[in-house]
Amino acid sequence: MSDEDILHAASWPQWVEPLDEENPQRELRLGFATDGRLLETVVLIFDSGNELVIHAMKAGPHYARLLG
Repeated sequence: MSDEDILHAASWPQWVEPLDEENPQRELRLGFATDGRLLETVVLIFDSGNELVIHAMKAGPHYARLLG
């Protein structure tokens, strides 16, 4: 998958779940790539407001069910 697909999925999530209370906080996000594939991403959220994607892959079927 391309950087563009990862950025699109992480920037326009359809579902977000905090993974912990650490600093920086990690969020699991489900979003769509530019071609419509559902991706799961894990994003670090820094106090400054900056974000860093540290994980991205095609979402499994169990995640698709979360979107209804």
